[in-house]
Amino acid sequence: MARKAPRKTRTRRQKPSTAAVASTKKIQKKLVPTWEDDPGDPNVTPAPTPIQVPAPTLGAQPLPTRIGGAAPAAKIYQPGTPEFRYYACATSLRRGSDFWGGISPGLSWEIGKILPVILDDGVDLNAFYTRGGFGDAPGLHFFHAAVGTRTFFSCVTATGGMCSPIVSNPVRARHASLHR
Repeated sequence: MARKAPRKTRTRRQKPSTAAVASTKKIQKKLVPTWEDDPGDPNVTPAPTPIQVPAPTLGAQPLPTRIGGAAPAAKIYQPGTPEFRYYACATSLRRGSDFWGGISPGLSWEIGKILPVILDDGVDLNAFYTRGGFGDAPGLHFFHAAVGTRTFFSCVTATGGMCSPIVSNPVRARHASLHR
């Protein structure tokens, strides 16, 4: 008499645990607002619209940076707010660091492991990089100034794109401050 093959048992597919789902959601980065490019004249039509990108990790390699003060919670903010200014600058800094670190691997900052950034160092229509001296702390300095009825912040008005004038020029200047 022929033997019957053992019966195969089916196992039900289990749903992932709530803890596993929660940990997966934690891995997903929160979105923050930024400019895709320099926002330019706010009176142009159509008005520039911020984009949403994953929150940057400023301390990551290559070429880590640190913005002075506490970072606001990573979420969507309206243009013109201090939180929007923070993330507009932070995303541009990260893009610039990734770009320069990508084409020149092995670089590091001359002034330390992390480049300090000051988002608003006072009244001036300017931004600059310094190794320190003449009363200025080392790092990348941004400013603000009123023009007519508006106040412009150099950390936002020209930090939209990786090659924007204010961030890329100090980044190029920083490049001179890098070690191989």
